[in-house]
Amino acid sequence: MKTSLFFDAVYRLYLGQFIPQDFKFKFDVLCDAGAGLKKFCDDHRLPRFQCHRHLIEWFGNKSILKAMVLKILRSPSIEAMSKNVTVANSVVLSLKAAGKLNENTLKKYLSLTGQILSNDGKFYRSPLFWTQITQWALWLRGNITSCSNHAESFHRIMKAVVKPNGKHVGLGKCLMFVMKAIHEKQMAFKDSFI
Repeated sequence: MKTSLFFDAVYRLYLGQFIPQDFKFKFDVLCDAGAGLKKFCDDHRLPRFQCHRHLIEWFGNKSILKAMVLKILRSPSIEAMSKNVTVANSVVLSLKAAGKLNENTLKKYLSLTGQILSNDGKFYRSPLFWTQITQWALWLRGNITSCSNHAESFHRIMKAVVKPNGKHVGLGKCLMFVMKAIHEKQMAFKDSFI
């Protein structure tokens, strides 16, 4: 059910119910790199921030590269990130030389760090450097959390709403469920909710 259509419907309902018509409302989106959410953000030109937990999972359990990526993601500034990336780059080259780094993992690392690896083993900034790092850099996120763990149960709950007893109940019921949850949060948090 994770489609851009669903996210778009929730967004429009939310705007119509809680935000004055003349108020230009944009919000930052914390996402898990799913195609539906990515398309929704692109369609509405909303800033998209990657969940650190999902990024870390790209690199597997108990790997040295995962530990290096975690340090990069926790960098408090561009200077600290640059130092952490330099150290990680040397680890990447060592793993690659030893045949312990597959091409897919290397591509993910280069994408995350906004780099290109030349044939002679040198790292260069990708033309997309700023586009890539602004999606996860803590010092650029403002008040956006680094992880979407708090929303992980949403998938399980929506599956129960969408297919109770194996029957598809449609987008309308899903939207009613989400709007009810939003309304309950608004009542609980009163004026501090938006």
